Amino acid sequence: MPRAEPLPEFEDRAPADRFCDLILTGGVTSAIAYPGAVFALASFYRFNSIGGSSSGGGAAALAAAAEYRRRRGSSDGFRLLAERTDDLANVVNGKTGLEWLFQPARQHRRIFTALVPGVASPTGKIGKLLCGFLKAYWFCIGLGFLGAWGVVRCATDHVSGLAVLAFVALAVLLGALVMVLMLAFDLKRVVNYDFGMCSGIDKLAGAPREPLTVWLHNLIQDIPGRPREA
Repeated sequence: MPRAEPLPEFEDRAPADRFCDLILTGGVTSAIAYPGAVFALASFYRFNSIGGSSSGGGAAALAAAAEYRRRRGSSDGFRLLAERTDDLANVVNGKTGLEWLFQPARQHRRIFTALVPGVASPTGKIGKLLCGFLKAYWFCIGLGFLGAWGVVRCATDHVSGLAVLAFVALAVLLGALVMVLMLAFDLKRVVNYDFGMCSGIDKLAGAPREPLTVWLHNLIQDIPGRPREA
């Protein structure tokens, strides 16, 4: 959803001789808070040494790009930093802009769909993991029921309570077996991909947002007012 209130205007009140260093640690939660902190600090200080690790490194790069632009006569970089990072909270096609930054590579979409709902949720992890696995591996259940139907059909011509019970039990067993095999196959591909699922470059078909690496690259170019590289 769009913000209920507009973002505050950036007021550059930092004296020419007032500097501070900026070191940003990693962590997704911290990275979400960093743009606002950078925006506030930049109003009173000019940044000198800037660095960070992991997601903090990305935020540090954006801060450095904005400071680069300020030292060349314009503070618009900090305004753009605030606007573009705040836009990540807006929901598009059922996901926030932040969620759209993490788009799995084609070979990892199934396991990504299965794991992310439970892993990312602060509560009800087991239930959401179960829902995620059912959403990602529903076809395994279908194959289980299809295989069980074939076995029961060949074994008996009579529909009885025992036949129905055997059908359900066999369907569950075969569905679970197929799911385990598919999960093992998908996990092996994750291991072969150095335990990563999102390259930051692969874009899902029809996705309304750019993946992380592309988004970050474009923003690092836009904030200092430089042309985007092809």
